[in-house]
Amino acid sequence: MRQARTAITRRSASAEDRRSKGFTMVELITVVAIIGVLAAFAVAAYSDYVNKAKKTVSIGTLETIRKTIELYHSERNVYPAGINSTTGLDPDGDVVFGPLLVTQVGQDLIWVSYQYNSAVNSYTLEARAKDKAQSLLTLTPSSLTY
Repeated sequence: MRQARTAITRRSASAEDRRSKGFTMVELITVVAIIGVLAAFAVAAYSDYVNKAKKTVSIGTLETIRKTIELYHSERNVYPAGINSTTGLDPDGDVVFGPLLVTQVGQDLIWVSYQYNSAVNSYTLEARAKDKAQSLLTLTPSSLTY
């Protein structure tokens, strides 16, 4: 009887030693799978945040353009007849917005069009945000729609 107890005790100790040495393959695979699922959600959320940030930056750039166009209007009492988006100049060669804003426009927006309406002394500027959907943004003296 004494020998039987010793054998059982040895088996228990042996199984316990194996468990304390590390993780089983099933445990490791489970942890890796959980980390993979969490990473997938994190990447998707990060992508959405980046997309929203790009649109927000585009809207901010258009607000800056509005301020510079209003400054032009306050100095000349007329809105520019046109704006070259790569130089920031009007058709007469006068500066509407400087080189720093030209660079910012190139980085933040896809310029679509600028139309001046001389009958009502107003303008409409259309541009696309550099977000995933390339959202259309429309700027007028009184509003910015997106």
